[in-house]
Amino acid sequence: MVWNCSIIAATLLFGVSGKSKAFGNTELSCKIIDADDEWIKICYTEKKDKQVVKLMRIENIESIEEQ
Repeated sequence: MVWNCSIIAATLLFGVSGKSKAFGNTELSCKIIDADDEWIKICYTEKKDKQVVKLMRIENIESIEEQ
C-alpha cells in the first residue's frame, strides 16, 4: 500500500567528519512506499518532474499528515 502524505522532518547538515546535525525542519509532500521500525522509503518529485526515491530514518521525522 502507498500513502500520499506530507512529512515534516529534521533537516540534516553533514559535516566534514561525516556526522550529521539537525538545523531545522523541512516539509515534504511525498508517497510512503514502505516502512519498518527504523526506516521509511519515500518517493517524491523534484523540479523538472524528476522522481526521487529515498530512505529516511523514522527518528528524524517530527510528523506525518495524510493527504
